Amino acid sequence: MDAAGLAIAVTGCVLKLVAFSVDFVVDVKQVYQKGATDRNRDLAIVANNIQDAAKTLEGQLDDFSKQGQEGSMDPAEKDIRALATRATAIGNELASRLKKVHADTKSKQKALETVIRGMWDAEEIEMMEKQLNGIRNEIQLRLLIDIRRLIQESHSDEYHHMVLALERTAHSLMDSKKDSGTVMELLSQINGSIKDLQQSINATPAADERSTGLAREGLTKEQFMRVQRKAEDYILGWLWYPSIHDRKESIEEAHSETLNWIYDDPKAGDKSCTWDSFSSFLTSEASMYWITGKPGSGKSTLMKFITEQPRTAELLQLWAGDKEVLFASFYFFYKGSNEQKTELGLLRSLLYWILSRRKVLIPVVFKERFTAVFERIRYNELEGISYNELKGIKYDEPTLPEARRALRHLFREIPHLCFFLTIDGLDEFDPGVSLTHVTSLIELTKMLGIFENVKIVVSSRQLPEFEQGFEACPHLRIHELTRRDIHHYATEKLGSHQYMNKLIRRDPVNSRALIESVTTMSCGVFLWVRVVTQSLLQGLTNRDTIYDLQQRLEGLPSDLLDLYKVMLERVEQRYRNQTCQLLQLVYHGILEDPEQLSALGLWFAERADHNMVVQTKTKAINDEVAEDRVDEIESRLKSRCLGLVEVQPGPKSIYNGKERCGVDENLTRAMVVFSHRTVREFLRSSIWEEFTKMHCHPSFNAQESLLRSAILLIKTYRPRGKNDWCVISSLINAVRMRARNLEGKNEAADPELLQEFDSAVAINLATHSDYVRDVGDKDGTTISHWSKYFFREYHGLYKIMPPELIYRYPREDTQPSFLSFAIKSGLENYVAKQVKIHGPDILVKPGVPLLGHALCPNDTVVETRIGVVKALLDSGSDPQQTFEGMSLWAWFWHMLFYRFGIETQMTYSCPQWVLNVGEKGIFPIMRLMLIAGAEPNVLIPWMSYPDKAGKGKWDYCTPLVAMARLREFLLDDEFITEKHHSILGYDNRIRRKRLDDLVVEIEKVIKLLKERGGTRKRMECEKYPPFEMAKTAFDTIKNRSAWVKKSFTYMKTIVKG
Repeated sequence: MDAAGLAIAVTGCVLKLVAFSVDFVVDVKQVYQKGATDRNRDLAIVANNIQDAAKTLEGQLDDFSKQGQEGSMDPAEKDIRALATRATAIGNELASRLKKVHADTKSKQKALETVIRGMWDAEEIEMMEKQLNGIRNEIQLRLLIDIRRLIQESHSDEYHHMVLALERTAHSLMDSKKDSGTVMELLSQINGSIKDLQQSINATPAADERSTGLAREGLTKEQFMRVQRKAEDYILGWLWYPSIHDRKESIEEAHSETLNWIYDDPKAGDKSCTWDSFSSFLTSEASMYWITGKPGSGKSTLMKFITEQPRTAELLQLWAGDKEVLFASFYFFYKGSNEQKTELGLLRSLLYWILSRRKVLIPVVFKERFTAVFERIRYNELEGISYNELKGIKYDEPTLPEARRALRHLFREIPHLCFFLTIDGLDEFDPGVSLTHVTSLIELTKMLGIFENVKIVVSSRQLPEFEQGFEACPHLRIHELTRRDIHHYATEKLGSHQYMNKLIRRDPVNSRALIESVTTMSCGVFLWVRVVTQSLLQGLTNRDTIYDLQQRLEGLPSDLLDLYKVMLERVEQRYRNQTCQLLQLVYHGILEDPEQLSALGLWFAERADHNMVVQTKTKAINDEVAEDRVDEIESRLKSRCLGLVEVQPGPKSIYNGKERCGVDENLTRAMVVFSHRTVREFLRSSIWEEFTKMHCHPSFNAQESLLRSAILLIKTYRPRGKNDWCVISSLINAVRMRARNLEGKNEAADPELLQEFDSAVAINLATHSDYVRDVGDKDGTTISHWSKYFFREYHGLYKIMPPELIYRYPREDTQPSFLSFAIKSGLENYVAKQVKIHGPDILVKPGVPLLGHALCPNDTVVETRIGVVKALLDSGSDPQQTFEGMSLWAWFWHMLFYRFGIETQMTYSCPQWVLNVGEKGIFPIMRLMLIAGAEPNVLIPWMSYPDKAGKGKWDYCTPLVAMARLREFLLDDEFITEKHHSILGYDNRIRRKRLDDLVVEIEKVIKLLKERGGTRKRMECEKYPPFEMAKTAFDTIKNRSAWVKKSFTYMKTIVKG
């Protein structure tokens, strides 16, 4: 290994030794300061950790000696060696003393604090801590600068990633709030990267090609490694999804000095509670452990605690022996994105976390896909094409079978590594979104537990399916084991109030009895305790006596839902209307998009009326005003909602060091959330329905309030730089969603409010001239209607159409309007109202006709367009209107075929739109168009019924032929592949029901086509040479960027002709 690599390796080892040593010194200082430690430490494990770290560092020092003589060393290398020598001396001294303690059988029986006092005095510990801090500071403040210089001389991209990781580790070590588990996790990643890099450096090029099966023809060794790294990053990006970090970050840390019992011996504790030793599970050959408990008992907090505690890693290492243990976690989340509540999301997350720590495994796990990506990047490297062009190419999303195979392959083919998986909240899995049953999820976890190098911890509520599935596994019921933690939490929380301390001094017996009552009544449900302590703290603020507090406590039920009911009853009568409105706003705001309801947004939703929206100028809100409003709404939530709703920092999803598009610090830093998922369940109950009928003003409309809020967030948006338009786009999308929700209630958004919204976006866009120049208006002087830029992502299809059609395809509308935006957003009532007010002439516009906007396929909202299409047709829009030489009806078919066919390179014998949205919108729209006069015998591109190899013939045919082929395909189970399963569902019954529904819809279209004079007619590709030529070009030219260039060349030829 070169000097830079060796410097990184040695510095990582030094940090590891310092981390272990500092961690132990913290315990020693606690003994002298408090007489005890917060943790139950095993001296043997502590000694082994420090000794192993010291030995590893000594080995790295030997490598330094082999690298060169003292005189030939770079000054930075000399400094590193000197620093490592000092750290080794301290580590050996600590390990030596601890080893003596461990060897002494009498000392083994002593408490840790007794041993410490006998082996070190306070002055020695103080001196050792100063030495360790000195080494730590030297790495942070000076040594990393020298390492960066060595890296620049080595010209290695991989080293740059490693030194960034070292800097994060050193920073974490200096942060007193970070536990050693965080530091160890960072160091584990660095060590793994160093090992992988060392293997790749030592391997010969031929060995690389043999092991990966990748072609190196024409590439230098440096190019080969660069292409391989880019391919690895691309696969990681393919597995990654925006919310991959969010749930874990939202789980609260364990309260101080709680949950440490998880590592205790069950036999030494309360005999009335029976549970299986978690420590024994970690060190034994057992593969699975189940943590279960009541709702709100702290399962997720315990799961997060387990993964972050260094004690877990220490015990796992006893099981793994010389093998390294990789951690991966997943937290199901009922109100999160689809990936957060599906089996596929679970698998993608586990694969991402493991492979991001060991990129060298990616070609092994995803051999075929990795090879395909590698070859494309290799081609670009040889042709000098920018890597950024690859990022625009769309690959299929990972499928469930593919992800399952990949994870099995990983565990089976990599026996030299061990894996520790934690999967939280199985009961928050959503079968409807996942398209699989909960039994499939249980079987998956059992399947993973078969591998000898895998350990899994799962958690869930006590539901029958999980009890049946995991009853044979070692397990614990958390609500039976947290009594001591709850007592500690209640004591600390109530004791933080000055008046409680006075009551304790006056009446210590009854004060302790009050806390004991809280502990007993909780039945192990931490959430209940949290809500109840807030109520008691309010009583303390009111100067309640101990008797009053006891009465308040006894009036609270122990069941969570009953508790919520009592809390609502305790809201002051004058506040109940506000309580009702706030909870409805939060419920609807979070239900539709958990990331859109900021605290500032809730303030606007509660306070803004029509006049506020109209009178507010489009101007950045003052930071101080925004802060005041967030503080105000937080206080109102506390007094009106009594802990059911809270404000917390918004999560940020990071990938490759970049913040997710759409995150704006000042608007999303404070998000409104329910304190627990049971609150959401409560707001669906009859109790809540009755409460709203009694106390909510009948004129209140939560959807309308949320729409006003979304518009005001745009009007008061504060520009922050590069990602401004991206953030504004997400706010525009929020307005679309709120307006559509009003449409769903047979209402229409207020036209004046939407006009304010339109103007506000235009003003904001005018301040983003850099973005405008980037996306198309190169001179920056002419800015089209802003919807042109908002919908730009939907109009890139013409770039990949066959050459003979590209000049005929309706490209993005150069003259869009707000009405075209409303149509694409599915606002049928708004459109109908505008036609009624202004007459049908409002539907006439230059550029793409409005009916064309309604027909443009966009699978995320196509079902909402049925009403818009009907409204336009009822108002006189003609499906046979021509645009760029093609009727809108024909254009509709061409878009369906090429959007979903070309994007998958025509590998689908059944177009994807049929399976995704056919029965929701496409087929009903076809019937509406035919009734309005669409030509039933228009020629459209289609594929013939595929052969057994899955290949069909391309031709032009009438809709009647196309629909008959579709029906034939859907009725034949033999042609339904795994790719179709990912859309239709993995459960056979669900899949067959979907297919039957699709067939019914297709038969309705066929019947109407026949009634309108439809005939069966087709035209071979050979009889239409341009089409055949385009197909051949697409099939033979692998590199799409080159193909697109040829398409444009051909297009220009046609235009000139």
